[in-house]
Amino acid sequence: MYEEDKESEKELSKKKKKEKQDSFWYMGILGKLHNIIVHIRSSAARTKLFESYTGRRIPLDNYMRWNSWFYMLIIALEYRSAVNKYIEENLLTLLNNSLTLQDWQLLRIISEFLAPFKKATRKL
Repeated sequence: MYEEDKESEKELSKKKKKEKQDSFWYMGILGKLHNIIVHIRSSAARTKLFESYTGRRIPLDNYMRWNSWFYMLIIALEYRSAVNKYIEENLLTLLNNSLTLQDWQLLRIISEFLAPFKKATRKL
C-alpha cells in the first residue's frame, strides 16, 4: 500500500510540474526561455554541463522583481550559442521549448524595449 501511495504521489508531482511548465509555455517566447532555464537548473548535472559551456549560470526569473526577467533575458542573449547547444543536446526532454531564429530576434527586441526601464529603475 505504501509503495502505491509513493507512486501516486510521484505521478501527481509530475503532473503539477508539467502543468506549471505549460503555463509558462503559453506566455510565449519568454515562457519558453524560462522553461529552458528551469530545465538547465533542474539537476546538478545539467547545471554543471551548462556552466561548462559558459562559465556561469543564467539567473532565473522570479515574480517579485520585474528586472529578474530582464537579467535572465540579457544573459541568455549573451550566451545564445551555449543555450542553443544545450537545446540541441536536450531536445527530447525540452519538448516544445526550443527557440527559433525568429524567437531569438524577438527576444533581442524585448531586451531593447526593457533596457530603458532598467535605467529608470536605477535612477529612482
